[in-house]
Amino acid sequence: MFTKKLRAFLLLIPVLMSQVTVNGSSTLLPSSQDVAQVEVNRLVATRELARGSVLDIKQKYEPTDKEYGEAKQLYRDAHAKVTGWISVVSLAIKKGNAKDLRKDKQYLEISREVGNAIQAFLKYEEHNLGETKGVFSFLNAMIDAGLKIWNEWRERQAKERERYAESFQKEAKWDRWEDIKVDGQKP
Repeated sequence: MFTKKLRAFLLLIPVLMSQVTVNGSSTLLPSSQDVAQVEVNRLVATRELARGSVLDIKQKYEPTDKEYGEAKQLYRDAHAKVTGWISVVSLAIKKGNAKDLRKDKQYLEISREVGNAIQAFLKYEEHNLGETKGVFSFLNAMIDAGLKIWNEWRERQAKERERYAESFQKEAKWDRWEDIKVDGQKP
């Protein structure tokens, strides 16, 4: 089972990554690019939290169980919405200042939907496994993450934005339910 301690560690990764040691003392990273990286790290931690939840469900339930099917559907919904959100943020990065996410109603709505879908899946998994994992709100977190990442990269040269957008897509991408395997499970 994916333990509470491991989940807590994954959620702390962005905090840990935002500090560096200089001459023996820990200081916060100064640049806004580092802020964008912290947000990407948080997104990766969220993805791994969801992945661990899929593994927990697959270990506890059989594919024919009602709970398995419901969890699978909730995960697929979250996966689809995260994929769409990544696409919107990547396109905004590529467009630079031509698209202002702060004023984009579509972006704000997609971010809310993503946050709700992630939270719904994790709450369902928490409820069905009987463990309290401290599910927190992803609503504002998704909006803020995309804005911070876009804000850092929007004024860069087009070629540099293109490379970062591709890298962002690879880093933040979620696995499909079918691609998440329990150790020893047949492909």
